[in-house]
Amino acid sequence: NEKAHSGLAYFSDARILFFPVATMIGTVWVTSDEIVKKFIDAGGDNIEVGEGEFLVSDSLESSLPEASGNKVLNFGWIMLSKKGSFLNPENWKIKNDNGAEVIGLSKLVEESDKKICVVNSKTFYHIVNSNLETRTSVSINPVTGTAESGALFTYEALPRGTVFIFDVTYENPENYMFSEPVEAVIGTVEKGLKLFSALGIGGMGTRGFGKIEVKDNWLDEKKYWERIEDFVIKGIPNKITELDKKINEESDNKKKKKLEYEKKAIEEKKTLWLAYIKKWIEEKSKILKKEDEILKLVQSIIEEGGENDSK
Repeated sequence: NEKAHSGLAYFSDARILFFPVATMIGTVWVTSDEIVKKFIDAGGDNIEVGEGEFLVSDSLESSLPEASGNKVLNFGWIMLSKKGSFLNPENWKIKNDNGAEVIGLSKLVEESDKKICVVNSKTFYHIVNSNLETRTSVSINPVTGTAESGALFTYEALPRGTVFIFDVTYENPENYMFSEPVEAVIGTVEKGLKLFSALGIGGMGTRGFGKIEVKDNWLDEKKYWERIEDFVIKGIPNKITELDKKINEESDNKKKKKLEYEKKAIEEKKTLWLAYIKKWIEEKSKILKKEDEILKLVQSIIEEGGENDSK
């Protein structure tokens, strides 16, 4: 069949990126330090977190309850203590080899009300396994329409709102003697991905399982850095100014120390973000230098080839 294009697109296993968990302040989306390091470029945010601790997004920090002077939060039945400075996941992006485009997480983070937490990978394993939905069903006799005797069974399911990440690898049809370009394969796959929310994937689709929505938040790299500029130049300084005002107005020494600690953590965050940007500039400069050398080489080929033609 000349129109068969099977094998031109490969799908990786879907990995959990963010997992929804019920807490005393509502649902939050949890990920692990290991997942962030593997799939996400967190910029200047420090993701190091130990067992028994968690990191939290800026907008969620003020909602955390306190116990024995420490901010805490339950993830199901697991209680953890907050560590260090807050996170800014709206500035995170998916790691990508294509420098011209960026997969930003801002829209995804905003849809979760910025309720993002990061825990240790070992703790994440326990949180996921402790918060899977357990459902009970019974087999129905197709002849009598009644329940089969001894056919009661249970199964586990991921909760609604779980965020996955997966890769799609495309083969160029022209390498297999097809006349269509690779864009035709990409277009076909993208049409299929749009049907996942209606048709679902996997088993037990008639029970509502497998309904997923594919999100692909590509951004122009310039727009991404405009967002970072606004955060580093305006966001962080405004936060520091706000804290300075609170420190000056606070009369309670204990509360004042907490505010000063928070200010120090934000100043450290700014230092980390500036270091991240400096490192990015150095890496980008190396790439541009290499590309410039190649461009000059190609240009010389054209110039020398043109001179030979004129002779």
